[in-house]
Order: sequence, then C-alpha cells, then structure tokens
Amino acid sequence: MNMEDEQEQQRPVAINQTAIALIRRWFEDQSKWLVLYDETVDHHRLIEAQRLEDESFRESIDREIAWQLNLERGKDYIVSSAPRLHLEIPIEIAHGCSDKQELRVDVVEFYLVELYGSAAQKNLDNNSSVQWLNARQFLAEGSNTEILSRQRQILQLADILNEDESDGDLREEMH
Repeated sequence: MNMEDEQEQQRPVAINQTAIALIRRWFEDQSKWLVLYDETVDHHRLIEAQRLEDESFRESIDREIAWQLNLERGKDYIVSSAPRLHLEIPIEIAHGCSDKQELRVDVVEFYLVELYGSAAQKNLDNNSSVQWLNARQFLAEGSNTEILSRQRQILQLADILNEDESDGDLREEMH
C-alpha cells in the first residue's frame, strides 16, 4: 500500500454535510439575522440544507432558502459565491459492544445571504415564522428566542457572528 492510499484510508468519512444560511437584514445601523420558528421542535432555527449527492453546498442552501421562504432564486436574494466559513467537526462513533471507535466528521459551510428589493422583504414580513434577531438573542441558552442546540453549538464553535467585531467585516464582504 502506498502513502496516498494510507492517507485516504485514514481520512474520516463525512457523516453530515450541511450548509447554513446567514440571512441578514439591516435595521437602522444594526444587522439582524433571519431565524424561523419551528413549531414541531418549539425552537427557532437558521435555514440549514443537507447537501445532496450532485450539488455543491452553495446550491443546497440556495435550494432550501427558495423553498422554505418561498423566494425566487436570483431575483429576491443572493447567496455569497464562497462560504464565509468551512468547518469539519470531528465526531467519534462507538461500534456496538466493541471498544472500536471510528472517527467521522460533520462538515458545515456558512453562507451569507442578502435580500434584494422590497417584494422579498414584504414577503418575509408577512411570514409569521420569520423573526429577525441579533446573534446575542438567538445564541442565549434558555431564552425564548434560543435556536436549536446543534446550531447554537456550531455557531459558538465557529465564532462567526461576533457582532462586536464582525458587523463591519460582514457589511463590506457583500458589497
């Protein structure tokens, strides 16, 4: 077995490949992020898309935004051309009664999304499950605006929404 084969064998398998939309809207000088209230789990959540076999992470989140928010691709919003962050989170999986553990990874990419025009904003304003919150509001554990635990943990690990430092950076990135 050559060295490339050994490296390929040791590379962990991705068990979950998702993209998360960071949909931003400005209210005066403060950015707020779109979260959806999900009645089935009684929590707020960001839009997240499972990557399908023949699509990119970007294509998956574009598909999911259009479907979940009833917006028109390429007209109502724009998804950033590159991810803001790509994370590979190692996960150890135990196999039954044996002591054997297998290393897998959870792959997550974050995409910034900007809305276009008043029609898209009006559509979202009329959607009762949509809320616009700052990061502190939806990252606070135990609050009535808390997001899903998995998403909160990933965002805290990524430290991607540090509003004190990043608002200016995020504002410049999309323009």
